[in-house]
Parts: sequence; structure tokens; C-alpha cells
Amino acid sequence: MNNIICIDIGGTAIKYGVINTEGDVQCTRETPTEAKKGAAALTEKLRHITRELLAECPDAGGIAISTAGVVNSDEASILHATDAIPGWKGTSLRNELAEFSLPVEAENDVNCAGLAEYISGNAQGAKSALVMTIGTGIGGCYIEEGRLLNGHTYSACEVGYLPVDGTAFQDLAATSVLSATV
Repeated sequence: MNNIICIDIGGTAIKYGVINTEGDVQCTRETPTEAKKGAAALTEKLRHITRELLAECPDAGGIAISTAGVVNSDEASILHATDAIPGWKGTSLRNELAEFSLPVEAENDVNCAGLAEYISGNAQGAKSALVMTIGTGIGGCYIEEGRLLNGHTYSACEVGYLPVDGTAFQDLAATSVLSATV
């Protein structure tokens, strides 16, 4: 039974740990994202997290990353991102973590949330599911008959980036924006 290092990069916190292929959580941790420090600082933090988890779980068979932005899941790279993480666009997570000689997979964080709901949450057993998240940003995911629909540009259902009066929807209506105006 292989263990997988799992890292969820959120706007405020990075949640990480090890999960085995049966879905059993081996350990979990959390650390501030410090996103404004930029992509270089964030990728160094990812290397530190990976070293930490490999010291405890040297049999890990891969690294799975969930992150904001438009993610080319075939290449584990960031195609588009807001300025929430300066320099994140263009980051190749496989290249950044190549020193560990482990397979690295990456997917948009809302797509991961949608897949989790479809596999074992409220959308389990549904023919199709539309999942949205509203937090630091706004994201969407659509699953049809067990298949995540990313689109040919990996941006299907990226509702947060939709323009509303010349501004991205999430820049007007995300929880982080609305709570700052109260």
C-alpha cells in the first residue's frame, strides 16, 4: 500500500499530510501560505514540506498538489493565476519538486474539492455535479458521469475569472473581498 504526500495550497494556509492509497489519513499539518512572498518562496516551502513528510514517511510513492489557478494537470504546471501569488503563473511543479524523484501531479483546488464530493461526499452517486467554492477566490468544477470536465484550456468552469464590468468576478464577490468591505 503506497503513501502519497498531499499538499493543498490555499490562499491563507497550506494543508498537507500523507494519505495511503486506501484513503486512510496518516498525518496532517498546516502552515501559513504567505502567498504574497511569491512563487519562489512558495515553491521553497513546498520543498521543505516534502522533505519533512519524507523524513516521516520515506515510502511515499508520489506527490499530489491541489492549488488555485488554472492548472495544466497533464504537466502539473500553472497556466494562469491571479496576483494572489506573485509569479505563480508559469510555475512547473514537477520541475520545482524534481529533486525528490517522485511523480508529481497537480490539479486546480476546486476541481479536487469537486472530485472529493463526487467520490465520497454529497455528490456521490450523482450523474453530474456542479461544485463551487467561495473563499479567497471563487471557483467552480463540473463532473459528468465521473469525468472531470477541464476543457481544452484547463479552464472550464473557472467562474472566478469571468469578467463582470471589466473586473474578475472573484475580485468583486469572493469572501475575502466581501468581508473586507463590512
